[in-house]
Amino acid sequence: MDVVLLVEDDPAIADITAMVLEDAGYEVLNASSADEAARIVAARKDIRAVLTDMNLNGRVDGLSMVQQLRSEGMTAAVVIMSGDLSLSNLDMGDITFLAKPYDTAQLRQAIGDACARHRQA
Repeated sequence: MDVVLLVEDDPAIADITAMVLEDAGYEVLNASSADEAARIVAARKDIRAVLTDMNLNGRVDGLSMVQQLRSEGMTAAVVIMSGDLSLSNLDMGDITFLAKPYDTAQLRQAIGDACARHRQA
């Protein structure tokens, strides 16, 4: 079973997203902040994909959080979600952008592709 770290500070969105991913067969680890995500990544080396909101409450955004986690050795594939469509034009390297609102098929596809990229790396 592939492990996905979900970083989302809105509890309602986190619950729905986790339910969709769990129904698709993923183990979902929930974090509501960048600090909590860092603690989970430090403890769990089996994370294949990180799904994070770009706009997190706190001192860092989703992209900055990912850059920090990677500098600390995280190798998971990354999907950043946001309602700010201008972000889709940014070159984020190997990070996938998922525009909000998205449907369950788009979510499952983005995470499935991310997990596949991680397995191939």
